Amino acid sequence: MIAILRPLASDRLKVLAALAVAALFAPSAARSQDPATPAPAPAPTQPADAAPAATAGKWKEDTIAKELAPRSAERSRIQRELNNLASGQTTLDDAGRQIVDTYFSKIFFAEMTQVANITRLHEARHTVRRNYLRRPNFPEALRTHINGLILTDMGRIAGDNGYHPAVRVNAMLMIADLNAQEAPLGAPASAAKPLPAALSQRGGLLDAAEDTTLHAGVRAMALYGVQRHADAGLAPGNQPAVMAKMAAILKEKPANAANSQAIAWLKARAATVLATMGAADASGAVPGELATIVIDSAASVDLRCSAAKALGSQKGLAAGPLKLPELIPALGNLHLDACRAEIDRAAYEQDTVAPRQIHFRASAVQAALGDGKSSGVVALIPANDAQKTLADAIAKNVSETLALVPDENAEPTEQVKLKADELEKILADAKVLKSQPRATAAPTAAAAESAPADAAKPADAATTGAAKTAPAAAGTNASAAKPK
Repeated sequence: MIAILRPLASDRLKVLAALAVAALFAPSAARSQDPATPAPAPAPTQPADAAPAATAGKWKEDTIAKELAPRSAERSRIQRELNNLASGQTTLDDAGRQIVDTYFSKIFFAEMTQVANITRLHEARHTVRRNYLRRPNFPEALRTHINGLILTDMGRIAGDNGYHPAVRVNAMLMIADLNAQEAPLGAPASAAKPLPAALSQRGGLLDAAEDTTLHAGVRAMALYGVQRHADAGLAPGNQPAVMAKMAAILKEKPANAANSQAIAWLKARAATVLATMGAADASGAVPGELATIVIDSAASVDLRCSAAKALGSQKGLAAGPLKLPELIPALGNLHLDACRAEIDRAAYEQDTVAPRQIHFRASAVQAALGDGKSSGVVALIPANDAQKTLADAIAKNVSETLALVPDENAEPTEQVKLKADELEKILADAKVLKSQPRATAAPTAAAAESAPADAAKPADAATTGAAKTAPAAAGTNASAAKPK
């Protein structure tokens, strides 16, 4: 398989999640999107749980006692004592724990809540990891104690709408990054073993991911943490709770139009967690919710692809909750929409289609369809059912499309167009085509609006041979770059 099939490493996923959070706070603008991780559309620049302006007077901040102010004698003493504990010169007794609690809870973490320090939050977070949690020969009892402080203090901050959203996002990211066992020096971050308490503790990652009262950026970081735990392998006892929480996110309805795309991104991440788990759901609720998303043609292409991939990973699929007469055509239409979206993006940007994008989306549809024998939804269709012919034809088209992108150096633009045309005819002949046939379809107003504001207008068709087509709106990757 080509390199783009490799699962996301934990550190790369963190970068993607951080970019997603940045997008949640940013004003509306064209953004590039990693095909393997659907990017959220911009949330309002003023979150529903936020004060109108990001100024210190508008946000809650933890105060630091005068005797603990920078360069004070008491603060210097506490730092010296903490350094002695970190180097193993002194042991963590009651007095030592008091030193640690004072430094982190009353000084370091308090400074992280102050709006003036927002631009340095990432530095503070890395300082904790570099100087303490990942420090060579660091006393294990001290590491455990600091982990506990982070769980308690950062959980309190992340869950409090009074703090600045960036402060809360940073707090949840610190919880998401907690490890029971740090990765050895020189090893990738994925070699670490996530801290189970961070996942399951009250107010931890699972609770925060599902909590609709939290800012979407905080929930995004919580889902990043849940994904870390899923990548590392969930303990059997935690799997039912994770599945239930992810299913709840899949059912979530946007509170308003302004946050609908942010919620769609959270749903896609929840589906990715379920895909990683690949667990069985005896009730059929999870497969049913995933199928409902796939069938919803109003949902974005990437959300539907994430749901399709997760559906294909589910063990013990049964036909009952899946509505196969709707699901099979929906998978065909999803593959067509995915191909058309990338074709339109490439045409608009005078580019070739991106193999990475085609591969990710087509492989997601293929996962849901399965091999027709022992996995996926095709295996659930009786041999003499009329749906079987349609399902086989869709599966064949998907497989042939995937064969066009064996690596990222492929330039299959014209071949992908032919495959899309073939699939459109298959769906039209079966009377299940959801979109207008491309020969008669006209660009929609939404599609035109999705074009970058500074994009050049199409040249006259008489001089260029063809006018550029504006990218389709729903689920497209309007600014994806062709892989190098």
